[in-house]
Amino acid sequence: AKPDDFTKFGKQLQADAAKLNQIAQAKDEAGLKAQVQTIGKTCKSCHDTYRSPDYEKDNEE
Repeated sequence: AKPDDFTKFGKQLQADAAKLNQIAQAKDEAGLKAQVQTIGKTCKSCHDTYRSPDYEKDNEE
């Protein structure tokens, strides 16, 4: 693992969430939807990098 890279993803998620909060308080529905998508992309980037290849198999029901 690369701690600096992982930290970068965490900081990006925090920034994205803070922006989401601002947009939500402004009651900007279109902006809110767009920012949720941005957060999803940030999550996916980290998951694609750090999630175990066996994650899906290990979490099947």
